[in-house]
Amino acid sequence: MKYFILLLLATVLYGKESCYTVQLLSQTSSDKNRNLLLQNNYDSSCKVMEIGKNLTVRCGCFMNMEDVEKTLPAFKKEYKNAYITSTYKSRFKEKKQIIKEEKPILKKEIPVSIDIGIKNTKKQDTFNINTPVRDTNMCVKNVNTLLNETYKNYPSIKASRQMILSKQAKVESAKWNYFPTPSIDISQRADRKNMTFRLEQPLWTGGKLDAKRDIAVSEYEEAQSTLEENRYILTEEFLTILQNYIESEEQIKGFLEGRKQLVKFSEMVERRVFAGASSRTDKELLNSRIAQINSDLMIARSKYSVARSQMNLLLGHPLRCEIGFENDKTLNQKQSLDQMKETLVNTHPELKKLQSQVSIAEAEKKSVDAEIMPSVLLRAEYQDGSIYTNDQSDDSFLYLNFSYTPGAGLSAISNMESAKYAVMQTKNELKTKKLKLLNILVSYYEDYHSSIDRLESINQTIRLSNLVLKSYTRLFIAGKRQWLDLVNMSREVTENRISMATIKAMYITASYRLALQTGNINFEGK
Repeated sequence: MKYFILLLLATVLYGKESCYTVQLLSQTSSDKNRNLLLQNNYDSSCKVMEIGKNLTVRCGCFMNMEDVEKTLPAFKKEYKNAYITSTYKSRFKEKKQIIKEEKPILKKEIPVSIDIGIKNTKKQDTFNINTPVRDTNMCVKNVNTLLNETYKNYPSIKASRQMILSKQAKVESAKWNYFPTPSIDISQRADRKNMTFRLEQPLWTGGKLDAKRDIAVSEYEEAQSTLEENRYILTEEFLTILQNYIESEEQIKGFLEGRKQLVKFSEMVERRVFAGASSRTDKELLNSRIAQINSDLMIARSKYSVARSQMNLLLGHPLRCEIGFENDKTLNQKQSLDQMKETLVNTHPELKKLQSQVSIAEAEKKSVDAEIMPSVLLRAEYQDGSIYTNDQSDDSFLYLNFSYTPGAGLSAISNMESAKYAVMQTKNELKTKKLKLLNILVSYYEDYHSSIDRLESINQTIRLSNLVLKSYTRLFIAGKRQWLDLVNMSREVTENRISMATIKAMYITASYRLALQTGNINFEGK
């Protein structure tokens, strides 16, 4: 009877101090389990408790069984082994958690770096995919500034400038042909000696001197066009590298973002595997996706490194600034295609150069035609002595000289035919080049406008795919989506970002190519 009364009294007292609760899981007490349990985002009513030699997660403290039974189904969606039990109220009233929080092991960075083995003697030369794309504190330069730096240092531009100076001197030489030409003849025979001082002034050459001057002037104009042409070629080369540079840089950003998302999933699945809510296969699937994205990231970084090295070669010095496009008016091409075609025909250096070559061919034909014409010269001579007689007296002459040299046989006529066809050939080359350039312009025009449309589309796609990914994450936690769906959706978001990188690079370079083809690039000195 005495023991019955004590048991009844203990039951009454325990009832006042206890409550019903939902126990989610229980693990053996250890530092590793403690850290893992503390990382989980449980419901606000849940608490991690150390009871005996176990760590237990219990949620809610209810006085009635009906109340706790209402909450059980919600917890079972994620923790299938959850069940109702009773516990002391005091366990939920403690202000401080029983377990001392330590540095969570899941915060530890998951190893994602890959050393591809390209090492020099210095450790810092190791290619590491975790290296930042660039220093965020770098200065910014626009494309026009970099192009002008390229023009200053590139050898082909220097060679073109020197060729212009050479052709300019040739023009001056051709002009001097209109002035008198002095000459001296000295002859010696035994004790007889003759010295002749002569001055010749061409009076009429049948167009020979005019043809030489025209050839020199046209060659000078061709040299100027060659300088511009080399700038165009260099700019095209720069834009090709720039396209790879932008594309790889944006790809790196996309892959880093995708990897960051997968790392978050990795932390989540680690906790779920620990709680028995997910299998190890899910974790292995995620690891394989992280390895794949690391491989893609490594390729993008390699492409970026190559593009940057090639740009350094063009610049003649290392590129220490990032390339900026803020407030870049070149990206906004407003001309219609017909306007661009008209501008291209009037400004493109390759057409100007071919036009100069047509002028040279016409001047050479003029020179060949003049070969069959005689030349009339006014000649003044002063002779001192003679090699034919013993007379050592001097004498002066002023007379007209008529000369005619038609060439061997009918070679002059053959030369005229050859010059005529040379003119026709260069004119047809000019027409061909014009058609090719217009065809290229149409291609750039289509690239530019299609990239604008695709940019809008891909932006929308990225936004929507991110929303779907968030939705899938919530549905997965609620048990309505598979882990594979979630991981595949994350990959789709990353692929959309990579597509964005390609389109953005195309848009920027197509803008500059259109500006180049229509003469709207601000070359140095123009």
